[in-house]
Amino acid sequence: MTATETETGVATGAEEDGRAMIGHRSQTRFADHPVNDAMVRHYCAATEDPNPHYWRPETGVTHWGGTVSPPGLLTTWLMPLQWTPERGHACGSGNLAPRLPLPGTSMINVATDTTFFRPIYQGVRLNATEEVVDVSETKRTRLGTGNFVTTLVVYRDEAGERVAESRNTLFRFTPVEEA
Repeated sequence: MTATETETGVATGAEEDGRAMIGHRSQTRFADHPVNDAMVRHYCAATEDPNPHYWRPETGVTHWGGTVSPPGLLTTWLMPLQWTPERGHACGSGNLAPRLPLPGTSMINVATDTTFFRPIYQGVRLNATEEVVDVSETKRTRLGTGNFVTTLVVYRDEAGERVAESRNTLFRFTPVEEA
């Protein structure tokens, strides 16, 4: 079966087409901007995180050797800006799961497991590559029928040093018709 793309940018196709993508790696995505104090403070204000390492740079430098980013901001650093004069409008997140040719266009995140190998310092510009690790056989749940898709994203700094990795599983499905 040939993969097609819906108006929402989700590729559709047969399960065997999606399973054939196991081991596929994305191109390296680069952050539009470095880790920075303004975004860290906005995040900490929104989540009401009083950790002094994020609010007072001298405490982060003393404890971590530099001013650091909260772990919860990891994926945010790689989200493309919605628009730039050079690129125009961004096309999606760059994530692989919506681009796998599988049945179903609905997705729900099931699990995320992130490991940090060192702090992420302000001023660092991150990059990431994503790999399709697994696509389950078709499963039927109360939400609908579909496949569990597991990906692994490896985050690196400009020197190529691995700073974190995130294993994510989502359920890609066709919803059950409501009675």
